[in-house]
Amino acid sequence: MNVLESRRYRAGKKIFEEGDSSLEAYMIRSGTVELLKRNSSGAKVSVGMVESGEIIGAASLLINQPRVFDARAHTEVFVDVIDPAPWYQMLEIEQGRAFKPVLASLAEQARVAYARLAELGTTISEEPGQGHRRRSSVSVSLRARTEEARLALGGRERIEISKFPFRVGRYEQNSANEAVAANDLYLSDPEPYYVSRSHFTLSVNHRVVYLEDSGSRLGTIVNRKWVGGDPDNSTRVRLRPGHNSIHIAGRNSRLTFSLVVKGLTATGRKGWRNWLMRVLPGRSA
Repeated sequence: MNVLESRRYRAGKKIFEEGDSSLEAYMIRSGTVELLKRNSSGAKVSVGMVESGEIIGAASLLINQPRVFDARAHTEVFVDVIDPAPWYQMLEIEQGRAFKPVLASLAEQARVAYARLAELGTTISEEPGQGHRRRSSVSVSLRARTEEARLALGGRERIEISKFPFRVGRYEQNSANEAVAANDLYLSDPEPYYVSRSHFTLSVNHRVVYLEDSGSRLGTIVNRKWVGGDPDNSTRVRLRPGHNSIHIAGRNSRLTFSLVVKGLTATGRKGWRNWLMRVLPGRSA
């Protein structure tokens, strides 16, 4: 990947704004960048953090799409500006032109996902350097419960997740597709493919962890409840503190994991107790 120049941004400085037209994409060399988006009320909301090694602005570079969020330096940030020329050349050959609809579809999925997160998120200050969201003290451990699940994790027994939103999808050999995909975790999955390219997203709102379907074909069973995969299924489920069972694409796929939610404070646990009191018959606070 060719680099045109390197830039430094102080904490609180905007790298780009939602709605801007620009062909630049950036590789983060060091530091943390906060992503911000306006919700339907016009308030600006934090929808995620990206860190060293990640790319921002790829949709604008590849398909000339306006920015779908603000990018603001959460800490001091150094970025490399990616040279767009090799990407343009790739997209002008016959195989590249055929790939453009896929890029447009991925960009639209990302736009919808960020819009949903903006409706769920917490409003922040417009002033640079104020109202930054801290990295959540809630964390999630994704643990393999079958050999197939362990192989999907690249032979690992577990991974620890502390940065949200966290996107999970299928790994593909096609490096061009991998370059524009928005996943934080790629699961290995041979044919007939139980895992979709974008399968589900883990997000945190007010110290509650949610699993949201990302438009998967077969969905996921979360604590015996189907999420996604069918228009009649819910697209989002709230995870409980401690162990949660998930079966990607149903129990027959053997891709079975535990999601262990950790780090809830007494306030967070009290919120869960109050919710259980409301939904369980015969219980009262």
